[in-house]
Amino acid sequence: MNGESHTDQWSGSRRPLVGIVAIGIVLRLAHFWFVVHTPWPQHHLMLEYDDFMNFQWAQTILAGDWLGRETYHPYTKYMQMMAPLETWYQWWGGKEIFHQAPLYPYFLAVLLGACSESVPCVLLVQLLLGSVQPLVLYALATRLFDRRAGLIAAALAAAYGPFIFHEAALLRDWLLPILEALAVLLLLKARVSQKPGGWVLAGAVLGLAVLTKESALVLLLLTFGWVVLEGAGTRHARGWAAACVIAGVVLSLSPLIMRNLVVGAPFYAISNRFAEVVVASNSGRSIEDALPPIMQVSQGKAAATVVALLDSFRTEPQRLLEIWLWKFKMLKDPFEVPNNVSFYFGQHISPVLRWSFGYALVFPLGMAGFALCLSSWRQRSLLFVYGLACVIWLMLISSLSRYRLSLVPVLIMFAAGLLVQTGDAARLRNLGRLTVIFCFVLASVVFQRWVLPLPDGAKHTETYLLDYWASARVYAGEGRYEQAAAEMGRLLSLARGVMQRTALLEQSEADYASYRASALIEQGRLEEARVVVDEGTTALLGAHHERGDGTSYPLLNFAVLYVRLDEPAKAIPLLKRFLEQAPNDPLADRAKRLLTRLEQSADPAETGLPGN
Repeated sequence: MNGESHTDQWSGSRRPLVGIVAIGIVLRLAHFWFVVHTPWPQHHLMLEYDDFMNFQWAQTILAGDWLGRETYHPYTKYMQMMAPLETWYQWWGGKEIFHQAPLYPYFLAVLLGACSESVPCVLLVQLLLGSVQPLVLYALATRLFDRRAGLIAAALAAAYGPFIFHEAALLRDWLLPILEALAVLLLLKARVSQKPGGWVLAGAVLGLAVLTKESALVLLLLTFGWVVLEGAGTRHARGWAAACVIAGVVLSLSPLIMRNLVVGAPFYAISNRFAEVVVASNSGRSIEDALPPIMQVSQGKAAATVVALLDSFRTEPQRLLEIWLWKFKMLKDPFEVPNNVSFYFGQHISPVLRWSFGYALVFPLGMAGFALCLSSWRQRSLLFVYGLACVIWLMLISSLSRYRLSLVPVLIMFAAGLLVQTGDAARLRNLGRLTVIFCFVLASVVFQRWVLPLPDGAKHTETYLLDYWASARVYAGEGRYEQAAAEMGRLLSLARGVMQRTALLEQSEADYASYRASALIEQGRLEEARVVVDEGTTALLGAHHERGDGTSYPLLNFAVLYVRLDEPAKAIPLLKRFLEQAPNDPLADRAKRLLTRLEQSADPAETGLPGN
């Protein structure tokens, strides 16, 4: 701390800190301005992802079910393919258990209520709340290092692109790094003050973190051990501090406990996620293949699930090591692995994210700072505990981009300490120290990028592209076909040459053709539109013939386009094929009505499809 009191440090850094926070707010407001004029605020309606689930859950709360008596559970298409809903209830341990830690859906319900259910308003509020992160990390780094490190940590948090990106999504992941870092800060303050109220407050914030995401349970357990061993004072004082932390946690969890008792759920149940997520993250197989047999055996019980999962590797134990190695690669790689949302699509719609820095900078600086701090680890033992808790959870579950956010505050702390030491060494012209720091940073960069790298093939997945596909559909639904075609064109330019031919790629090519043709029709360029539809239809039918099946709705889209181009004879075979492939599709009735009308007025002498 260099002999400075916290009051002196605050006085000396007030102006630069205010400037840093202001920059963070400006960046977030600019990001909001860019994304609010795109389909992004409708992302929760595009796909059956977690933001869709959060929004639907918040709607049930706003409808009056504040206790969750009719507990919200999604039942998506992939779930329907695996098992009936009643079987899922059995696997989850009962219908009454919350589907995930409940704090964020309730928080979202409050925001939606206050914003008259305006999602852009909710995103704006979340971004403004996210601008608190630099203040928390400033206070934490100042306490762990000094005020210079605090200002650096605040600056890194203010301009960290993935923080900004996830703060503008209806997902809970942006909130956890704030609460966990705040809890660690309060624990350090309580250790100095030794006031019971300080320990209770720290425990209460830890409880809120657990209610935000179940991963905080690991941090809770490890920090409890830290309080018992490192909480300062006599053994009796440390025991009293641990009791106060527990009291704070129970205080935060008490609404959940009371709710569970009222609705008949186990009083300790936070969510039903553990068993399903552990299997999905560690089986090494598709969730459709891995989940049903394991869940059927374990009936969703945590210990039984782990035993059944490990038993599935009995004949191939090396496969489990390969899975953990893969997760380790994801943990350190600069690539932001998409899940539910893609940071790279965010960069496409927001220049703020293109200008900001990300994991490629924070990880090597953080690792080098970690290495430098090892010799004095006892002074910052809680920071090491915080980092260990994050790594344990990421290796247990997954190191996807949005999950990895919880580790970033730890890396920022170590990076800030590293940069302060670099500045001191440069000022003192300590070439030996500068050489050591340079070597640590270089080794960290090499480790991140070239030691056990994530294969390029793993970076070009369908998940990487789905936000483009969904955005194009929103534009098309609004009649903005030129923008829809442009989005789909970007998807295809990213996919071609790096991805194998898949149903999604062929479907996207058909969508691009239909959007482009619709735009040409609106511009009165009918002959060009006819060529596009002919080529798109021929390519789609060729893909269906090669695969033996394919997505059905493009057939209907092309049929409608042929009707608009006054070529009903080409539309009729497409409608028949659509109804043959998807008789129960929600659009089937529309297709039947259109087919009946066309058949009644068609010229029998005309032939069918292009290329036939």
